[in-house]
Amino acid sequence: IAVDDALREKIFPNVRWARYIAPEGNPKNNERPVAYIIILVNKEISFGSFFKYDVGASAENITLAALEEGIGCCWIGSFNRVKIQNILKITKEYRADLVLALGYPLENPEYYDIEKGKSIKYYKDTWGVLHIPKRKLADIVHIDYF
Repeated sequence: IAVDDALREKIFPNVRWARYIAPEGNPKNNERPVAYIIILVNKEISFGSFFKYDVGASAENITLAALEEGIGCCWIGSFNRVKIQNILKITKEYRADLVLALGYPLENPEYYDIEKGKSIKYYKDTWGVLHIPKRKLADIVHIDYF
């Protein structure tokens, strides 16, 4: 967990922010995360891809706990792994797998359902409102049969 101001300043340029709306999606100085949680995988004991379930479950539980406290959480899978590991002095047996950026949300995004096959690409409108299309639950969940 990185909360030190100087450390967060070093981490910030090594993560990609909202690529679909870059550079507008990059947090301004007063919008930057107050903490980063880097989820690590021990390469010496994790085989295959099963560890991804552990990473996802950990990230989701952290996200839910943060939201309960009024803290927003953004999962970031696109980051400079080598630089982040060097900044945090992560030893070679570990791999930084996911970055969670935590902070106090300033936006109220608009979520809406999309038709099957349509783009899930998010965007900001002319008023600066973030629109996030979501697949309908009925399109991604199959009960009894596919």
